[in-house]
Amino acid sequence: MSLLDERLDELELQIDDIKLPVRREYALSRIQSEAHKIAGTAAIVGFCDLGQIAAAVDTSIEEILAKACDKETIGQIHAQVEQLIEAGVLAVRSESAICQH
Repeated sequence: MSLLDERLDELELQIDDIKLPVRREYALSRIQSEAHKIAGTAAIVGFCDLGQIAAAVDTSIEEILAKACDKETIGQIHAQVEQLIEAGVLAVRSESAICQH
């Protein structure tokens, strides 16, 4: 779980910067990278919900980077990233698989 902790730390470092126009693009890029990595591995280790949230963040940021974004969109991404961090923290705390096949 230490790798997930590191990814969550990176998300927490970048989340507030998405609201700052001069840092937004870099922060979104870093968050997307971490979300993509989490999405790719979470389900494999049994955290389906975490993987789905991470995939949604990854996709949302991809769409934002392809076009101009407004304050509402930034707020939505911020909320998604917060949800991803919360899900990651729950996964780290539980340390048990939660996927049900």
